[in-house]
Amino acid sequence: MLLIGIGWSVKAQIVINELMIDPSPVVSLPNCEWMELYNTSNDAVNLAQWIIKGGSCDCVLPSFSLAAHSYVIVAATASKGKLDAYGSVLYCNCFPSLNNEGKALWLLNPLGKLQDFVSYS
Repeated sequence: MLLIGIGWSVKAQIVINELMIDPSPVVSLPNCEWMELYNTSNDAVNLAQWIIKGGSCDCVLPSFSLAAHSYVIVAATASKGKLDAYGSVLYCNCFPSLNNEGKALWLLNPLGKLQDFVSYS
């Protein structure tokens, strides 16, 4: 089961668009977990201090201008270099493990307001 969305009528600018939960066995992509964020708005959004929650620590994103209607991959620092061929990548020291059994992930803006939520099992 996969639940995606913020659950109300307010449209989020930045959304969790895709997850790589179980990269093994490797088929055409690197053996690492990642998520993709998408900017739904008509304006660039700086992702500085945006937070991904879903583990024992928070993944605080660095300064990065995500262009309108564009994507960025977010992955653990341990995966550095493995995903660069697929587009812009932000590496995070505390990227949440994407457990195969299920998880909930929250995307918060710099003010701490919920922008998107994903739960899967």
